[in-house]
Amino acid sequence: MSESRRSLVILLCVLAAGVPWITACSAQGHQHATAAAPAAAQPEQAETSTQQDGLQYHLVSEPVKILVENELQISLPSEQEAGRKDAVVTVKLSMPEMDHGELSFSAEREPDGVFTAKLIPTMVGRWVAQIVVEKEGQTITSQFVFDAQP
Repeated sequence: MSESRRSLVILLCVLAAGVPWITACSAQGHQHATAAAPAAAQPEQAETSTQQDGLQYHLVSEPVKILVENELQISLPSEQEAGRKDAVVTVKLSMPEMDHGELSFSAEREPDGVFTAKLIPTMVGRWVAQIVVEKEGQTITSQFVFDAQP
């Protein structure tokens, strides 16, 4: 067997061995929606607007797509308007079913007082956005759940 042919065979064996591992990692404990799946098989989309812990969230990007910027708007309650100017808002994205760590994004304050974070989910499935608002020595933490699609 020639050296180049032997190298090709080894490369193909390594690739073939890696594909099942990659597939198992991405599907472990989680079903993914696919473009070909019927509508009834799609995971239920979390509400794109909600209010919790005095914060209001709104996903501008609907549906949320993977590997592109999706906009999440966060509003503080009107009674906390004075604290908006100095507030720092961060969003930490994670997929608890996958245990691949978390992605962190800073939210920018817009002139109207709404904070906007540009989120980039990296894979299809259920995501948890942990929203942390720090202002005037206080911290408000809340979670927002959504599904990302291809």
